[in-house]
Amino acid sequence: MKKAFTDRFLRSLKPAQPGSRVTVWDAALPNFGVRVTDKGHASFFVMRRPRGLAKPVRVVLGAYPATSLADARERARAAINDLTAGVHPGEREAQRQRAELARRANLFENVASDFISRHVSKRRTAGAITQRIKRELEARWAKRPVTDITRAEVIRMVEEIVDSGRPEAARQTLIYCRRLFNWAIVRDIYGLEHSPADRVNAIDLIGTKKARQRVLTDAEIRLIWQATEGPAARTYPYGMFVRLLLVLGCRRGELAGAVWDEIDFDKAVWMLSGERTKNSEPHVIPLPALAIDLIQAIPKSQTPGPFLFSNSFGEKPLVDFAWVKGFVDRRIVELAPPGIAPWTMHDLRRTMRTGLATLGVPPHIAELCLGHKQRGIAAVYDQHRYEREKRDALEQWTTRLTLIVNPSETKNVVLLKEHATRT
Repeated sequence: MKKAFTDRFLRSLKPAQPGSRVTVWDAALPNFGVRVTDKGHASFFVMRRPRGLAKPVRVVLGAYPATSLADARERARAAINDLTAGVHPGEREAQRQRAELARRANLFENVASDFISRHVSKRRTAGAITQRIKRELEARWAKRPVTDITRAEVIRMVEEIVDSGRPEAARQTLIYCRRLFNWAIVRDIYGLEHSPADRVNAIDLIGTKKARQRVLTDAEIRLIWQATEGPAARTYPYGMFVRLLLVLGCRRGELAGAVWDEIDFDKAVWMLSGERTKNSEPHVIPLPALAIDLIQAIPKSQTPGPFLFSNSFGEKPLVDFAWVKGFVDRRIVELAPPGIAPWTMHDLRRTMRTGLATLGVPPHIAELCLGHKQRGIAAVYDQHRYEREKRDALEQWTTRLTLIVNPSETKNVVLLKEHATRT
């Protein structure tokens, strides 16, 4: 039976007799029909003998009304053309699905995910690198095929970060952008043959990297300390985190990755394995009383998991250092508008190291406090760990730091010294 297909006609179709189906052919388009079941379900189809085959092939195009009549006609014409050319529409659809899967695999967000899991996750600073990739790269290109990203877009990304006042972030982002694309080329499964980061010169876009020499003044140290003041439940994690960076002079990534099992309260030490340090050497950090107090002030309700500093109840380490610093900066501005000169968290480490030198701590002891290796022949022949010397140095620094952040303590210290001199 042939009928001119219209929506009115299709809606009027009745269910077939029980156990049977009714087929109606379109009078306007040969080989195009609709089949109705005894349950009243109607589906469009095409039936035609492909070139080179003896038997006709039936191709289902979709159910009505989920598939509109207009869409069904369009699909029917495409299927008829394929069959006439000797191509089975099923093979065409399989090719389309394979192409779609390949396209999705080549999306930047999927390539970045592979790069993070197979390469970045093995690095000591995996958390910070992952966050940078997601914040700066994925945020821009997540749904783009990795092969479509251009050099101009990489340059524009770097310039936008520089213009936001974060030149070092721009430099680090470009480094990992270049590594990601080069890694994708080597894998040879994403269709990428050339890196859009090639010949993107950091010096031209960002300028020559200058060694930072920023050391915080006593007034700035005092202000940062005041900005992290408050009940532990309100200042966690940024308060204790920033204060410990200043007390211990440790790297932010090492402190962010600290777990409770690394802290020995009985011996007052923090034990880092070689897997957790920049130089791959184990590092034992003596914990002065001030550091112990800060660690013990961490609210246990916030960290039932293994990590001391976390935004996920201790299950994952703290990685958003920009958020931490931003919180402190806002508090500084509230306390002393318009705030202090630009500073970084690494300036806390440099300030602590400079403080050790000011106190007369021998350079090699001060360097060991920071987790640096001994240099030259001493690194070969001097295997002493200097644990007592490091503890003495850190105790001296925390005494000095206490006087900086609480000047009222200075009078008590002077009176004690005078008393000691008289006796």
